[in-house]
Amino acid sequence: MSHFRLHWQPRALDDLADIWIKASGRAAVNMAVDLLEAQLAEDPMAWGTQLSEGLYQISIRPVRLLFTCDANQHTVKVLHARRWPAN
Repeated sequence: MSHFRLHWQPRALDDLADIWIKASGRAAVNMAVDLLEAQLAEDPMAWGTQLSEGLYQISIRPVRLLFTCDANQHTVKVLHARRWPAN
């Protein structure tokens, strides 16, 4: 099984920091991100849902990630992180 390399864009890291700072359950944010990263590294196309051509999302409460995937290069680029569900 081939694994994918994750690249977090600075904006996505800023989004994630904002979610974490505002969260009442920071441990839940940490656990969600750990699992999301594992899923993206394992098989982003299987775990993610396509939103439009080339743009995907993956969610585990309380975090949703928007990402692109280059299957040939085995890379995932995390573009944005959002609180999910949004309040």
